[in-house]
Amino acid sequence: MRKLSDWNKHNIKSSLSIYDALERMNNNGLNFLVISDELGKCVGVITDGDIRRSLIKKNKITLSDNVMTVSNHNFESLVLGNEYKFNFDNKIKFVPILDSTGHLKSIASLEPEKFIIGDVEIGKDKPVFIIAEIGNNHNGNYELAMQMIEKAAYAGADCVKFQMRDLSSLYTISEKTYKAFDLGTEYILDLLYKFQLPVDKILKLFDYCNELSVIPLCTPWDLKSLEILSEYGLSGYKIASADLTNIPLLESVARTNKPVIISTGMSLDNEIKQAVETMDRMLCQYALLHCNSTYPAPYSDINLSYMERLKGFGQTIVGYSGHERGYHIPIAAVALGAKIIEKHFTLDRQMEGVDHKVSLLPNEFELMVKQIRTTEQAMGSREVRNISQGEMINRENLSKSLFYKENVKAGVILKKTDFIIKSPGNGIQPSYINKVIGKELLVDVKSYEKLEWKHVDKLTHIKTRFEYKSNWGFPVRYHDIVNLLKVSNPKILEIHLSYLDLGKKIPSINHDLKEMLVHAPELFANDHILDLSLEKGDYLKKSLKNFEHTIQEAIRISRALNNKKIIKVIFNAGGASDSEFMTDAERKRRYINLINNLHYFQKIEGVELLPQSMPPYPWHFGGQRFHNLFVDPNDIIEFHEMTGIRFCVDLSHTKLACTYLGRDFDSALRKLLPATAHLHIADASGENSEGLQIDEGEINWDSLKYILRGIKSDTTWIPEIWQGHIDNNQEAFKALQKLERVMP
Repeated sequence: MRKLSDWNKHNIKSSLSIYDALERMNNNGLNFLVISDELGKCVGVITDGDIRRSLIKKNKITLSDNVMTVSNHNFESLVLGNEYKFNFDNKIKFVPILDSTGHLKSIASLEPEKFIIGDVEIGKDKPVFIIAEIGNNHNGNYELAMQMIEKAAYAGADCVKFQMRDLSSLYTISEKTYKAFDLGTEYILDLLYKFQLPVDKILKLFDYCNELSVIPLCTPWDLKSLEILSEYGLSGYKIASADLTNIPLLESVARTNKPVIISTGMSLDNEIKQAVETMDRMLCQYALLHCNSTYPAPYSDINLSYMERLKGFGQTIVGYSGHERGYHIPIAAVALGAKIIEKHFTLDRQMEGVDHKVSLLPNEFELMVKQIRTTEQAMGSREVRNISQGEMINRENLSKSLFYKENVKAGVILKKTDFIIKSPGNGIQPSYINKVIGKELLVDVKSYEKLEWKHVDKLTHIKTRFEYKSNWGFPVRYHDIVNLLKVSNPKILEIHLSYLDLGKKIPSINHDLKEMLVHAPELFANDHILDLSLEKGDYLKKSLKNFEHTIQEAIRISRALNNKKIIKVIFNAGGASDSEFMTDAERKRRYINLINNLHYFQKIEGVELLPQSMPPYPWHFGGQRFHNLFVDPNDIIEFHEMTGIRFCVDLSHTKLACTYLGRDFDSALRKLLPATAHLHIADASGENSEGLQIDEGEINWDSLKYILRGIKSDTTWIPEIWQGHIDNNQEAFKALQKLERVMP
């Protein structure tokens, strides 16, 4: 049972309509409302079921009627201060909490409420909530506190936390006489008096947090401080470990009806359980932070495994508040399930005060946030294991397939000895051999030919010829061209080159192609990945040489295949990084370098250069990197306007980029099409699943068709489904058939 923190959204005035009630229920998500009159007195309750039953039974009732006509006037309620004296059952899911005069003060619900601080929901499947604990690390300097808020916000903190104490109510001695205490207490008191900020300054700091879109929280160390904070209207509170056993303070915080985060350092199991019981009795939303209150805490005493035990004390969120050196322990805590991380924050560890020594500097805090976010990504789920796209690429490259050992004639019943196991793994895996043994071979095969399902099963006929008005085609390798043109009628071909193809014999074809395109290799000999965005150096020189070689190969292909138009060369310009994304400044420099480096190649006759739009996390031969250039659609448009260079826009890549950037995909594509010479078409999902079959990702193709049917007449396109060429282009043909409802 919980007291709803934002109970007003579950309250409706008695003067409003049934329609108003339904609309409010739809927005609050819990399908019930408490009705109060204009003076705040509770006069009824209502559920969506009450409305539904009334509309069915009473023919004259309409949605415009007053909400009181369908409300329940005979309802259970709780008296404020005695909330715990009620037992919910299967029928009663919520109860209004009233004061002695019958006025609505809160609502208790059996339904688990979302734990929300400010506008941030904390919990399972939600990002970790990260608190920068400034506390008293401002050392009484208001301007320094302002700087710390700025730095914490920039470092990625969701929340900045302070502390408030009324020293006169906390300690029974005067400032002049406190030095009679033990040395430790004397030292702490001296710092507290020295570094205390005035209340009005602390409240201004809260305002500044809100301006920077970082949530302000504060630890009240006493009832007077709580009163001040409550009057200000903070979205939640933090209780220090030192006050876990302070039951009167816990009860007072619970009465504010705001979510509470409680640290559990310096406490025994029974003390934590007592605090939990108190918060449960008060129907308060709370979270528990595992903590070792030593400054700094020895690693041997941290005991992160205790978080699992802590989860069992209350049906609530568990996090970690760290006082150790460094930031790797909070990251480990996240891996163990912590959903809140609190870490002390400073601008100078040499400043006076015990907290500075265990605090993170802004750059360290930023690194911690980044590593927490990557750890979250890595956590995944306990669902059935799927193979990631990078693994699929490496599976193809490294694993094995079934091949025929000798020439075999059609009609033979296959046996185990007919096969050998060899790489690559882009065929039928060896584990399927028992499904093949005993079947009749339907076609003649040669030794070392790869086993395909069509050899033993009659495949369902799939459409291979299409009547698109636009210039469509296929991605191909040299060895695919002749067989593909026997069964299909593309208007264009996009030849994907590897560096080993450069200089190879070009197959002769007898097919009227409208246009020819070449996709430049990404990888060249000696693990050289093309990068044309560098300013200088041997790596750039090698990239320029390899790119020139590719362009000359494209011209040779164009002549050999009697291409009637300028040949388009699609290329990935480079600019990927291995560990993190580039800064805006570095990215802009790379664009300038690229413009300068492409200047020479733009002058080569018979060739049009088309940079490709990129995803944020591209796969390079089975490994993920961070891409920086031509990910943002705005960058592509700006580059086009500066240079006149057109693009190969990969829909799958652009969808991933828009998801990553939080952009609307349809709007981005509308902007990109005027700068587009060629399209790669495939579906996508999330931020890194590219090249999916049409309708198997997150692209809304029915919406997209109105955009794509407006492409220019000279815009070419291909379906680029990952592994679409396998089994004689089965997936590519399937994509083309699906795209008939989309493309012109």
